[in-house]
Amino acid sequence: MNSIAKSIENRGSIILVALTLIFLLALGINNVSHATAVVGFDAGRIIDDSIFTNINSMNVDQIQTFLNSKVSNCDTNGTQPATDFGRSDLTHAQYAATRGWPAPPYPCLRNYSENGLGSAQIIYNVAQQYNINPQVLIVLLQKEQGLVTDTWPLPVQYRSATGYGCPDTAVCDSQYYGLTAQLYWAATMFHTIEINSQSWSNPYRSGTSWYTPYILGNNLIQYSPNASCGGSTVNVQNRATQALYNYTPYQPNQASLNAGYGSGDSCSSYGNRNFYLYFTNWFGSTRADQNWSWQPASQNTYLDSNYTQIMLPNPSISPGQKIYAEFKAQNTGNTTWDNMTRLTTDNPPGRSSLFYDQSWPSGNRPAFLQEQNVAPGETGTFRFVIYAPSTLGLNTYSECFNLVQDGVTLFNSKKQCFLISVTRPITSRNYGTLSMSPGQTLTKGQYIMSPDADSVLVMQDNGNLELYCNFKLVWSSNTSGNPDAYLKFDVDGNLVVYTKDGSALWSTSTSGSGADSLVLQVDRNMVLYKPGGVPVWSSETNIPQDMRDTVISSINGFGLMYPMQRIETPDRTRFLILQTDGNLVLYSDSGRKAIWSSVTNGKSVKFLAMQTDGNLVLYSPTMQPLWASGTDRNGVSQLFLQDDSNLVVYRNDGFPTWATYTVNR
Repeated sequence: MNSIAKSIENRGSIILVALTLIFLLALGINNVSHATAVVGFDAGRIIDDSIFTNINSMNVDQIQTFLNSKVSNCDTNGTQPATDFGRSDLTHAQYAATRGWPAPPYPCLRNYSENGLGSAQIIYNVAQQYNINPQVLIVLLQKEQGLVTDTWPLPVQYRSATGYGCPDTAVCDSQYYGLTAQLYWAATMFHTIEINSQSWSNPYRSGTSWYTPYILGNNLIQYSPNASCGGSTVNVQNRATQALYNYTPYQPNQASLNAGYGSGDSCSSYGNRNFYLYFTNWFGSTRADQNWSWQPASQNTYLDSNYTQIMLPNPSISPGQKIYAEFKAQNTGNTTWDNMTRLTTDNPPGRSSLFYDQSWPSGNRPAFLQEQNVAPGETGTFRFVIYAPSTLGLNTYSECFNLVQDGVTLFNSKKQCFLISVTRPITSRNYGTLSMSPGQTLTKGQYIMSPDADSVLVMQDNGNLELYCNFKLVWSSNTSGNPDAYLKFDVDGNLVVYTKDGSALWSTSTSGSGADSLVLQVDRNMVLYKPGGVPVWSSETNIPQDMRDTVISSINGFGLMYPMQRIETPDRTRFLILQTDGNLVLYSDSGRKAIWSSVTNGKSVKFLAMQTDGNLVLYSPTMQPLWASGTDRNGVSQLFLQDDSNLVVYRNDGFPTWATYTVNR
């Protein structure tokens, strides 16, 4: 998110989520030591979940008292000297006029109201509704716009109070303007990520998907929007920290941390640093000292009871099928776990699970702790069966769990959820080229596809041979930079990428093997076979799943969809398919009803690209755009087909940038 600061020459300019030293000084924040380095900041654990969601930290009166304490003298009428801008000869109102800024009044946050509610009441209401600590929202208003301490905030600071809908690469979106709307949208994002849910709603809109590019565990987090500044791998330890990175996708570098509240170097960012500083200075530690607390360490699902055949994230399961889940949790409290430490259903706590299996200790206790004891700082393991009854509807389910010390307490950390699609297997969907035989070639733009249409081997225009699975690149020959290169299956059994003049760039080194077939399999593996079905080479990209058993509902940037490929809902009755006639069509009613299309039928098409700039584009074989969503400049995004039939492009902050508006059609 972005801040809009008085210190920027162009009042409409947008700057990075941090408040620079100039802005802080301009706001009159002189009660902190700018030269004191930040102490205790942990990029992987900026704030604990229990602190982030402590809705009882402040009531309305306490919020109001706090806001009052931060501004002793509001310059509502702009009559005080503009010494904060070095112009003691002018009043604030006069100085604003020289800059083209609005005339008074300039109500302070402590006195501000909207729709008949004061700012303290608005903050409290949003915090209660979305289970977010009101202190978090107060800090957000400060680190984004300096509103808490500003003695004469301008209307634009309330308009984009939390920076929501203000991407780094574009102006702020007017549909999110206003203090109330800004707080609601920020809290919606925080809450949805905190509970690891796909469904969300607020007074303005609702949806079934909120995209976040971050996971619990290792993530590459940049130091600034400038990619050349680099970044580092950060082990994100909790949902609260994940939510903060979804809001401000950068970590402070060492120069930023050394500067305290001040400015670092050209590669510094400040948003998450300032969040930590304001929170600790105003409200105390972001860490919770708890007897019973945990952080998720990992979660996976497996096809086998030996827990060796790992499944894809967000697994698909058929009615009547069992899969095996493993959940690992780190003990972040100060009490050792034992045989009374168990996994329990959550959301709400203790509910009966739809995926109950007879191997569970009870209907709401899927698993015991595997280890005999887990000391503070160590990691415990929980394993259990997920069973989809034959009567369960075809849909996507969010199955959430927490830990409980039976007979003592429910852990006060946040739940962890498995997103499970209940679907049915399909038969073959690709009726085009399934394999290659000796003597055959692939020239630029040509491809072969697996029977399920999930995997595509394509000879790209740049000379690179690329294998895409689930719309993502998973293997290549690393031969780019050679236009007009081609793939040939030599009669001696060798698979070779040649330059246009016949020089070999890459091969499987299988000459003389007798290989007679190159096959793309439903397990995502590309394999050379000789007679009798004996493999002689593979891309080693296989997974222990038949992709015909899975359902794919989204394309993340950068992802490519080729003709005959599709995304679909778990019940497979609604799907988006790139047809061989060049038309991109959204169907409902099991393909009997077309509810949207790109109207490009009759045109030659190469692929549909979910680009890293946020634009969804349909390209011709000569890379001319045939259709586009017009959502460029939004950064990495996700195309998602919702269960309600709506096809939506979501930005990485969960903001929808484009849709087909086909809800329930």
